[in-house]
Amino acid sequence: MNRISISDNDKWKMRIISSDSKGKWIKAVVPGSVYTDLLREGLMEDPFFKDNEDKALMLMDNDFEYETSFNVSKDFLSCYDQILHFDGLDTVTDVLLNGQKLGSTENMHRMYEFDIKDIVKEKGNKLTVLFHSPTRYIKEAVEKDYVDGSSDAMPGFPHIRKTHSSFGWDWGAHLPDAGIYRPVYLIGSGSVRLESVQILQKHITVKNSVSDKKAVKSSGRNTKTSNKNNINESTNVKISFKPELLINSTDLSDLESALSKLTIDVKITDPDGRELRSKETKLFPSSGRNKSSDKKPAIDAFALKMSGIESADGLVGVRVRALENSLSITIEDAKIWWPRGYGQQPLYDVEVTLYEDGQKIDSWTKRIGLRTVDLNLKKGRKAADFAIRVNGTPIFAMGADYIPEDHLLGRVNPATTRSLLEKAAFANHNCVRVWGGGYYPEDWFYDICDELGLLVWQDMMFACAVYHLTEKFENNIKEEFGQNLRRLRHHASLGLICGNNEMEMFVDRGVWVHSKEEVRDYTIMYERIIPSMLTGIAPQVAYWPSSPSSGGAFDDPGSETRGDQHYWDVWHGDKPFTEYRKFRFRFLSEFGFQSFPLRKTIDLITDDENDRNIFSYVMERHQRNGAANGKIMNYMQQTYRYPSDFDTLLYASHMLQADGIRLGIEHFRRYRGECMGAVVWQLNDCWPVASWSSIDYAGRLKALHYAEKRAFAPLMISCEENGRINCGKAVNEYPKDFEKSIRLNVANESMEDRVVTAIWELRNANGTAVSKSEVSCPVSGTKKITVPALTSVWLDKVDMEGVDEFSQYVSYHLLDENGIEISGGSVIFSLPKYFKYEDPKLELEASADTITITSSAYARGVEILNDNEDIILSDNYFDMDKGTKTIKVISGSCDNLRLRSVYDIK
Repeated sequence: MNRISISDNDKWKMRIISSDSKGKWIKAVVPGSVYTDLLREGLMEDPFFKDNEDKALMLMDNDFEYETSFNVSKDFLSCYDQILHFDGLDTVTDVLLNGQKLGSTENMHRMYEFDIKDIVKEKGNKLTVLFHSPTRYIKEAVEKDYVDGSSDAMPGFPHIRKTHSSFGWDWGAHLPDAGIYRPVYLIGSGSVRLESVQILQKHITVKNSVSDKKAVKSSGRNTKTSNKNNINESTNVKISFKPELLINSTDLSDLESALSKLTIDVKITDPDGRELRSKETKLFPSSGRNKSSDKKPAIDAFALKMSGIESADGLVGVRVRALENSLSITIEDAKIWWPRGYGQQPLYDVEVTLYEDGQKIDSWTKRIGLRTVDLNLKKGRKAADFAIRVNGTPIFAMGADYIPEDHLLGRVNPATTRSLLEKAAFANHNCVRVWGGGYYPEDWFYDICDELGLLVWQDMMFACAVYHLTEKFENNIKEEFGQNLRRLRHHASLGLICGNNEMEMFVDRGVWVHSKEEVRDYTIMYERIIPSMLTGIAPQVAYWPSSPSSGGAFDDPGSETRGDQHYWDVWHGDKPFTEYRKFRFRFLSEFGFQSFPLRKTIDLITDDENDRNIFSYVMERHQRNGAANGKIMNYMQQTYRYPSDFDTLLYASHMLQADGIRLGIEHFRRYRGECMGAVVWQLNDCWPVASWSSIDYAGRLKALHYAEKRAFAPLMISCEENGRINCGKAVNEYPKDFEKSIRLNVANESMEDRVVTAIWELRNANGTAVSKSEVSCPVSGTKKITVPALTSVWLDKVDMEGVDEFSQYVSYHLLDENGIEISGGSVIFSLPKYFKYEDPKLELEASADTITITSSAYARGVEILNDNEDIILSDNYFDMDKGTKTIKVISGSCDNLRLRSVYDIK
């Protein structure tokens, strides 16, 4: 088979087509986008700078024309099939070759193919793609057929199968870019192509999982588990391969005879380079040799126009699925894939080759991991479990929600995605949720997740809206589902498919719903169509109907005791951070708190010092969640003293976000077994904006990201303190007496029992240890404990009555078997704004790869910042006692460093 790229030639050009004229041609880059082409050629201003977004949005009222020329070989022209293939067109287009219209597209989530036989020629082919205005499209569509959805996006956005957030979100701009955002190529082949291969795994023995009984609900009860778990023990895995073929022919009369000529073989290369090869195997026995109806191939005749292959003749082919278990290979001593933190991520290279009469005609090559994944939904008397099980082991999902990496899709590439996901792994994430208001990421996203051990919660691309299930729309989304399920199903990292984001919950409440038919259409889409297709295409992939959900059928979506939950009373509901401690959700798939970008990122959006105020016009244009800047300040005034300058205010917002989310993560991990997931909203930004992200648009790590690194660590000590923070009242309403206490907890999210030592100490703000003569409560404690694998263990509660809440704090640390600190932190019993911090007189000594910080007093939230270039450290925004702390430099320069702490918020 010939596959010829026409993405990377240098002949692409683009022009704007307005209502009354056509613009001049400019150079275009494919894959890319309209905005990136116009920016590169100096024909538009940076849409992220100040309020240039408005001008960029107006550009999308125009149409855009892309054009290139190409030649083909005589060999290509001699092929039975001659196909033009687009991996991704964003979004509404007409496609023409040599002046002849091939067809139209209106779904960026699909691949499209066009039969170009008898149209393509050897030399001088002209390919034209006309992009129609997405803003006009949704405006005209919603005027004809009103559908409702998120008010943060432009009206009518549910009518177009395009990144919903490109029309605006509560963190996103109105920048509905367009263009050829994925590769384009020609396919020359015989009448048969190997479209995909369904891979099924049967794990015959899995000796390396910790049973559900050992991964008990952690209510303070210790449970014995073996510390001899070997995550690479011998496991036998039977892999079955079921090829799926596309046969493009107008003569289907002798299909069975044609299929009988096809054979396949499979080559598997293990992580050590050893090869295992099957025998060449006949795919379809001839009818004369086997007349049993259940042994015939599954033939799905379809109009290729509906499936993405356009032809004037309508029915031009069939999709054929091979026999059940048509070819299988058993791997002994298999290397098992685990999510990050539970084991290694070995990957096997698989090559399936298709032959016709002994001649190779196509092949399919992927990397797979050997593992099982399912959902534990065991029901109890008052609650039901919700946990993702990998290889039989329930994991505690720790990670964040992923949104599109950039409003300008032409800027996204393997390097940017790898950088982002490696930063997630750096922060001890073991999973990532792909949010449903974006688009299905590129293949490389999932490849990188496979490598890094990031389990993917994959939303289908529906969010915060209702949809009218017309026949045309249903056919469109069915092809979208089929293509993407086939594209993703082989990935080791694919944990589950989820129907949509927040739609069951809002439809149940009547939000956006204006008719019974919209409720009916919801049920058909997410509780019939998707699960039915998943069963046929990817039967070993778990399905969840919505997020949040209790399992579907509008049965109390978002329940505290079943399914997954989005909890937003902290932030949207203005509840204090301690509100998290009132709940033990089964699985928290969204919770978050906003902060501003780092200062150097804000410099990308303005060069005017007058704009550097969070209530300035420019800063509020880069805040899309209503009056959220005021909300940040409301939480800030409850927590810190009022910052005296813009830079300090940004730092205070980072600390506020980090402390709040840390408190939540620590709480949910303490109740492992009841709660089995803490997925933070959100990982990243798609433009410079105030948001819930832990990594800002420029890739800079906020304090939250370092807080997640500590709170998601496999072994983590935390402290549940009682003090003023628990009172929930203004200072003049506080009771004179309130409880002051601490209770330590150690969480072990590893596959081995661990013997550790927990220590704590009461200290003065000046850094000295409090003596027994100073207070009437205990001043220190040390306890050596065994923490079983996949549990959390509570230590005894300690009454801290008599402590001076304004000048004394508790420092706590966790030491490993060798006495090395692996986790730690501090708590105070007052609000930070009332605590009498002393000047820690922070100093640093830096070498090429380490930084040593010296503090003369208690220092909270120590920030190490390089004003000239970005720096990533082994830890940052940390608490420290009087003394020294050494930090490793991961990347960046140690020149021009500066330090600050919460003491400097004033």
